Amino acid sequence: MVALAPQAAPPSTVAEADIEVILKSLGWTVEADKDSEDMVNWNVMRGEEILFSIYQYRQGTDKTKISSLGYVSVWDLENGMPLEPANAWNSENRFSKVFIDDEKDPFLVDDLRVTGLPPAEVERSLKEFKASLDLFEKEVLGGTQAPRKAMSLK
Repeated sequence: MVALAPQAAPPSTVAEADIEVILKSLGWTVEADKDSEDMVNWNVMRGEEILFSIYQYRQGTDKTKISSLGYVSVWDLENGMPLEPANAWNSENRFSKVFIDDEKDPFLVDDLRVTGLPPAEVERSLKEFKASLDLFEKEVLGGTQAPRKAMSLK
């Protein structure tokens, strides 16, 4: 007969307070908001515009535990963006992906499953998304900081 080792408790997850501590430690200007389900989301600001937004997602009925985070940056381009640069970005970048909305405006997204991750991994992920966003603006949008539009999930 084989004895089974006791199973460890399910991993804990990152809480809203952890996200706020991380954002403060990064020195970013952040505005908090709430969505239609009364969950906090955070807008990382660049001056008066939203640089990118961080949305939290929950799994199951436990509304106290964040299961994943979504990072989104949205641009409002005068003439839109052709599909070719978006496809090139997506083929060369594994994690952050660009999508084109119905007005041909790009939005850059990334997701992170946070269940079981320490806050340091969330911080690393946020820094990577910010670096990816900077690279996207430089290489795909030609270095211009195009006007942004807010993305609402409400």
